[in-house]
Amino acid sequence: MEEQILFENGTVTITQNQFIVEKQTFAMNTITSIKTTETPPSARLSGNTAIIGSLCLFMDELFFFVGLILLAISAILWKNTKPTYSIILNTKKGEVLAFTNKDKDYVAQVFSALNQALMNRE
Repeated sequence: MEEQILFENGTVTITQNQFIVEKQTFAMNTITSIKTTETPPSARLSGNTAIIGSLCLFMDELFFFVGLILLAISAILWKNTKPTYSIILNTKKGEVLAFTNKDKDYVAQVFSALNQALMNRE
C-alpha cells in the first residue's frame, strides 16, 4: 500500500509514517508527543536604535533630525518584529526542536497534520 501524504507545503511533508522537514526525517513511531512553543521577538535592535535616537535628540540641530529618523526606524522595527513559533517533538531519545516559522497559522497546520499522523500511524 502506498504511503498517504497528509500534509505537504514548502519544506514540510507529513505522511502517516514520516515527518520530513527540510533535510530531517523523523519516523512517526519514534515520536511520543508533540507541542508548540512561542518565542517572543527580540527587541534588541529596535531598543538600541531608540536609545541612540534619543541620545541624538539632545545634541545639536543636525543630530536632532538624525535622532528623529532613528526613533522612526526603531518604531518600524519594533512593529514589524514577529514571534517565532516552533514544534518540539518528544521522541524516545528526548526533545527535538523540529520546525520553526514566524507564520502562526502555518505552524498550526503542521501541528494539526502531525497530530493526525500520530493518531493514524501504522
